[in-house]
Amino acid sequence: MLHWLKIRNYLLIDQLEIQFSNGFVSITGETGAGKSVLIGAISLLTGKRADTSVLLDKSLKSVIEAGFQVKQLKLEAFFEINDLDYDEECIIRREITGQGKSRAFINDTPVRLELLSQLSEYLIDIHSQHQSLMLGTHTFQRNILDAVAGTSDLHLEYEKVYRNYKQLDATILEIETKQKRALEEKDFLEFQLNQLLEAKLDSAELESLEQEEKLLSNAEDIKLALMVGVDSLQETEPSLLDVIREVEKQLENISEHYPKSVSYLERLQSVRIEIQDVLSSCEQDADDVEYDPVRLLEVQERINLLNALMQKFSVDSIEALIAERERIDSALQQFDMDNTKLDDFYAEREKLYQSLLEFGTKLHEGRKSAIPSFQNQLKSMLADLGMPQANFIVQVEKLESPQRDGLDRIDFLFSANPDLPANPIAKVASGGEMSRLMLCLKTVTAQLQQLPSIVFDEIDTGVSGEIAGRMGEMMKVLSQNSQVISITHLPQVAALANQQYHVVKVVNNGQTKVQILQLSESDRIREIARMSSGKELTETAMQHAKDLLKIKI
Repeated sequence: MLHWLKIRNYLLIDQLEIQFSNGFVSITGETGAGKSVLIGAISLLTGKRADTSVLLDKSLKSVIEAGFQVKQLKLEAFFEINDLDYDEECIIRREITGQGKSRAFINDTPVRLELLSQLSEYLIDIHSQHQSLMLGTHTFQRNILDAVAGTSDLHLEYEKVYRNYKQLDATILEIETKQKRALEEKDFLEFQLNQLLEAKLDSAELESLEQEEKLLSNAEDIKLALMVGVDSLQETEPSLLDVIREVEKQLENISEHYPKSVSYLERLQSVRIEIQDVLSSCEQDADDVEYDPVRLLEVQERINLLNALMQKFSVDSIEALIAERERIDSALQQFDMDNTKLDDFYAEREKLYQSLLEFGTKLHEGRKSAIPSFQNQLKSMLADLGMPQANFIVQVEKLESPQRDGLDRIDFLFSANPDLPANPIAKVASGGEMSRLMLCLKTVTAQLQQLPSIVFDEIDTGVSGEIAGRMGEMMKVLSQNSQVISITHLPQVAALANQQYHVVKVVNNGQTKVQILQLSESDRIREIARMSSGKELTETAMQHAKDLLKIKI
C-alpha cells in the first residue's frame, strides 16, 4: 500500500506531505482545484518522463517521494535480481533539476526509469477514464481471464517455453540465412581451396624460385665467366698459380739470408691455397651450371602461378596466400558444422513446439472452463451498476499455432442494450461503460490475487444517484483486498472512504498554490454536503451528508 507521499516544488505544490491509511481513501475538491496535479506527481513515481516545466521554482529541484508497504507483495526476488536493498517499506524518489536532469531512486539506490516503471507495476495502478481504454487490449483481457481461471502460473510457464522457442527459432533463421549465402558460394570456395591446395604452397618457395630463375636465365654467361676464370688461373702460360709458385721458390731461396721472406712466403702460400680453392669451386660450378630450357620453363611457370594466385586473392606474399587458404578451409568446415548444429536445433525446436502445444491446450481448457461463471458474475455486477440489460461475453478462439498468450485469441465482447449484438469492447463501450467494466473486473480479480494500490482518477464521472452509491460500495469491497484511492466528485463515493482528503487552491501574495488537507469528521460532513448541494450548505444537505457517512456495507 501507499503509506506516505511527499511532494516539493512541483507545479502548484510548494511542499506537501500526506499519510495514507489502508483500505479506502477518497480525495475530493472542486473542479480545477488541482487534483490532477496530485495524479501527475504520483505518475512520476511510475517512471513517467518529466522536464523543467514541472518546477514551481526554477532555481530549486522538484522532489516527489513515497513510501510503500511491500511485505505482502513478495518482491524479495525482484529486489535481489536487480541488486536493490530490500525492506518492508520501499521508498521511491524522483528528482527533477532546473537543468532538466531527472534522477530516480529505489531505497536510495539510483536506477533507470525503465526499472522504476517495472517495480511500479507491483506497487500502484492508476486508472482514469482514458486509461480504462486498456480494457480493450488483448493482453489486458488475457491477464484478467487467467486471474479468474487460475491459470496465471501456467501461462508464466508457457511464456517461458515460448520465449525459448522464439529465441531458438531466431537462431535457426540466422544460421539458415548464413547457410544460404554460404551455399551460394560454397562451390566457388571449394574451387578456390582446391587451387590453393594443389599449389602446395611453401612460404620460402618463391624466393628460391626467383633465384633459380635468374641462374637458369643467365646460365651461358655464368658458365663462360667461370671457365674464363679457370683458364686465367690455371690454363694460360704462365698461369697465375705458376707465377705464385715461382715467387714462392725465390722466397725460399733467400729465406736463410733474409728472414722477413719467411713471413712473405707464408702469406703467399695462404693466397695460393685460397686461389686453388676458388679454382676448384669455379671448375665444379662450371660443370654444374648447364643451360636447361625445360627447367627454366618449369620455374617460370611456377613463379607465374604463384604471382597469379597472389593477384587473384589480392595479397602480396605466399604467407598471406597460406592464411587465405586456411580461412577458406575454416569457412567450409564451419558450413558442415552449422549443418550438424542445425539438425540439433531443429530437434530442440520441435521439442519446444510440442511443449507449447501441451501447455497451450491446458491453458485453453482452463480458460474455457472458467468463462460461464465469470460472464454471469460480470453481468450481475454490471446490473448492480445500472446496466441490467448489459451483455458480457468472453470469446476464446483456438489458434492453429502457438502465440505469446497461448493457443487462444481472447476477446471481451460487450453490449449495453439487448437489441444490439455484442462486439469487441473497444468498438462499442462508452467511456462511462468502460469505467464501470474496469471497476467490476478489478473487484473480481482483487479477490483472486494480490493487487497493487489502485488509484481511480474520476472514473465515476457521468454517474450519479443510486448507481454512484453502488460504485462506491464496489470500491469499498475492493479496498478489503487492496488499498483504493479514489479521486471523485460523488458524495456517495467519498462518504464510504475510511479516510478523506480535500484539495484546494489558495492565493498568497498573488501566487496560487495547491494544498491538500486531511478532513476531520466534521470537515467531512461539510465537504460531502458541499458536494451534494454546492457552496450553499443547507440543513438538508448537512443531514444528507451525515446520513451518507453512516453507510456501512
